[in-house]
Amino acid sequence: MDDLIVNTGGAMVGWAIAGPLTRWLPTLDTLDDAALERRRCRWAGGCWRC
Repeated sequence: MDDLIVNTGGAMVGWAIAGPLTRWLPTLDTLDDAALERRRCRWAGGCWRC
C-alpha cells in the first residue's frame, strides 16, 4: 500500500515540475530552424558538399 502512495506522490511531483520545465525548453520550431540554418549552403550556387 505504501508503494502506491509513493508512486502517486512521485507522479504528482513529476507532473508539477514538467509544466515549468517545458516552458523553459526551446520549441521544436526553433530547433528545426537552427538545424536547417546549419545545413544551408553558404555558396551562392550551391556546392557538392552541402
